[in-house]
Amino acid sequence: MWRKINNATTLATLVAIPITLYFVFRYAPLLTEGFSDPLAQKIFYFHVSAAISGYVGFFIVLISSIIFLKKSDSNVDRWAVSAAEVGVVLLSITILTGPVWAKAEWGVFWRLQDPKLMSALVLWLVYIGYVVLRKNIGEEREARLAAVYAILGFTTVPISFVAQRVWRSLHPTVIVSKTGGMGPKVASTFAASVIGFAILFFALLIWRKRIEDSKFEIEKVKENLEV
Repeated sequence: MWRKINNATTLATLVAIPITLYFVFRYAPLLTEGFSDPLAQKIFYFHVSAAISGYVGFFIVLISSIIFLKKSDSNVDRWAVSAAEVGVVLLSITILTGPVWAKAEWGVFWRLQDPKLMSALVLWLVYIGYVVLRKNIGEEREARLAAVYAILGFTTVPISFVAQRVWRSLHPTVIVSKTGGMGPKVASTFAASVIGFAILFFALLIWRKRIEDSKFEIEKVKENLEV
């Protein structure tokens, strides 16, 4: 079953990504009003969409970690590990594209005093820490400690999400409305980008989970051979 789902999500990704690129580079208009570099605004579609998918990955880590603490189900734990790694990859796209936009718009790659930027960086580092921690885990007790770490670490997700709304930040806020913010073409392109990255996320998640399952099965075979 998972192989069929894997093939389906892979095929969907191969279709969705070109469509997303078409929307971004051909369909979406250049935003000239209120921006220093209209072309740099194209980064927005990748920057935000990747962040949203990364947040979804970290939410899966949270739910999986809670279930694992209750049931000690190694399958659920493997979902947590897989979602964390894919989430980090996608959030890395956000972290890397942000400075490119900032340089074009603000004239600098990074603002240390900006709460949105720093909270996103802390979020990224927290989940890199989780991934590194999981690489050195073998026993269930250690896996449970990692699950607790993941649950506590998830507090950085909502903080990062609302940072520019709560504190003073130059980071723009995404607004979709009929009277202001995104126009119809921009909103359509943004929606296509979010969907495209969501499909990419689930394709990578299924691939990563299958790798974890294979590693688990190999370890079981080794244990049986040793016995």
